[in-house]
Amino acid sequence: MAMTTHTDQKKYLFRLIRQDDLEWARVLHNDPDVLSMLKDPHEVTPDMQKAWYQLLRTSHTSKRVVVECNGERIGLIRLDDIDMQNHAIAVGLDIHRDHRGKGHAIPLYAVILDYCFKACDMHRCWLDVAAYNTIARHVYGKLGFKEEGRARERIYRFNAYHDYILMGMLKHEYLNSSLLRDSIQHISYSINL
Repeated sequence: MAMTTHTDQKKYLFRLIRQDDLEWARVLHNDPDVLSMLKDPHEVTPDMQKAWYQLLRTSHTSKRVVVECNGERIGLIRLDDIDMQNHAIAVGLDIHRDHRGKGHAIPLYAVILDYCFKACDMHRCWLDVAAYNTIARHVYGKLGFKEEGRARERIYRFNAYHDYILMGMLKHEYLNSSLLRDSIQHISYSINL
């Protein structure tokens, strides 16, 4: 899969993860800021990363998509729990620390959601987020994700237990979202499978 988008002066390229991305993706995963938001906060070794990649290559329920901006890798999209029977998918995005806070999240999620709802004909996109991850929760709420439930005290971080929040978006909510509709109008992309 390769997708190309353009927004303002930014040129985005979306492509499946390759073997030459593994060390970059491992470093991104092991970033303390990323690890602190995950259910499993353990660092990944190079051998663990290679084994994960081999499993990912044969998976029918998970994909990883590298995002490049102007030729530089900036983030990694997670598409998990791909359920074609029920038309549901879990989505996620990790942006490299050098590219956070630069306005990438909204356009990248607009593309992710457009791809999932239109190209993949999903009915529901969902994600979960640590309750203390206020920046991500703000972005997800702004995008139109709705809180669907909580796993109370699901994770232990910073010497305390914290909830994990389940958030979801349905296709009709996506199609009626003025923010996403306006965002996607400024982003053109093509997909080559």
